[in-house]
Amino acid sequence: MKILLVNPNLNLNTPGGDTVQLLATKSALEKMGNKVDILKSDSSYGYSNYDIVHFFNIQKSMVFETVREMLRIRAFGLPIALSTIYWNPVTLKVDESLQQQKHIYFRKRLRQWLEKITKTSILPLSEMESSHQRFIYENLFLEYTRFGVHLSDVLLPNGHGELTQLLFDLSVPKDRIHAHIIPNGVSNGLLQIQPAPDEFRKKWGLKDFVLCVGRVSLVKNQHALIQAMHGLNLPLVCIGQNEGYYADECRKLARTLKIDVKFLGHMPQEHLASAYAAASAHVLPSWRETPGLASLEAAALGCKIVVTPYGTTLEYFENYAWYCQPDNVLSIRWAIVEALNSPKEDGLKDRIRQNYTWDIAAQKTLAAYECVLSTSRLIKHIR
Repeated sequence: MKILLVNPNLNLNTPGGDTVQLLATKSALEKMGNKVDILKSDSSYGYSNYDIVHFFNIQKSMVFETVREMLRIRAFGLPIALSTIYWNPVTLKVDESLQQQKHIYFRKRLRQWLEKITKTSILPLSEMESSHQRFIYENLFLEYTRFGVHLSDVLLPNGHGELTQLLFDLSVPKDRIHAHIIPNGVSNGLLQIQPAPDEFRKKWGLKDFVLCVGRVSLVKNQHALIQAMHGLNLPLVCIGQNEGYYADECRKLARTLKIDVKFLGHMPQEHLASAYAAASAHVLPSWRETPGLASLEAAALGCKIVVTPYGTTLEYFENYAWYCQPDNVLSIRWAIVEALNSPKEDGLKDRIRQNYTWDIAAQKTLAAYECVLSTSRLIKHIR
């Protein structure tokens, strides 16, 4: 099968979860004998050479670019698969000052996109503050998301909770949507690593510490995690790209509370394996996760995990993880303490290795492709 993968947010230098998912899917599909390309913005593709086009991510900041490319693909009559990677951020209760920064970022993206397609200047941000304009802004994103869903032949969410949230937000009946649940996974390469915890401990002079792997950002909620670490007398290690204003706020808070927080930036997977193995617990108190690649990787290497209940985490981790409320510092602290005081068990490690690998995800993805293609061929035959 000839497959084209598309993600307008593709970032190979500091890959987020959507980029990791795309690259891992590509690798696993190729191992199964398929020809797989990635659409690049500076490339010209003969779209008719492909059997199916697979898009990744229809979150707010990517939805305009995604829908625009979908319309281009539709002109060639090709089937479209969409890994939604969706959760509605409007429902999240986030600190008001930090949330305002996020609104400004999204409005800036919206304004840039509108100016690009209309070739005219749009109102400055200071004039886009009214509740009426914000209502228009939120609903424009929602309408484009709905449009992208209807342009797709099959949706490939990472969990049942993600699909339910998407259909609820868009007011779409479930029987109107063709969907296959495709799990997130861990790589066979990671599973084959024999992690050496002493490597990380010696390099950074740490023995007992709490680990948080993920982009230092509003959604990942490290600001609340730092508050929760107050009084635990353990260092916190944050590994992942830092996002400007939010990372600055986190550093400021750590200094104010006199908490030992190490921001180590992006780290290759082989080094991450040692960090997971060395950590006392991995904590990701996000506002939502589907279910969080870092939590999957940490669990696969036997690390105890503390996670948010929002998203698809309960589907993946069941009762093997410790859950915390992201808007409650005491809840986060209590979950960390419970995890630290509990013995290590292999139940979750075995569950991840048996059910959540990229090879398994690719097999299910290919089955979804074949289902769409067989339906497409049947329709053409009837016509």
